[in-house]
Amino acid sequence: MSLDDVAAYVGLGKRWLYEQVRSGRLPAMLIARTYRFRLSDVERFLDDFRVTPGSGPS
Repeated sequence: MSLDDVAAYVGLGKRWLYEQVRSGRLPAMLIARTYRFRLSDVERFLDDFRVTPGSGPS
């Protein structure tokens, strides 16, 4: 997936996603100076933000 694909898939901005890649939180591959992502890595990254019932802000 390209960065544009991931941004559309998760509904977040590309700048924020770049920050996540640079910080090492979101795995990416750099191919021909373009970031590429595996869907499985994106899904695993999103799981880190999962909120269980009762644990969110009040």
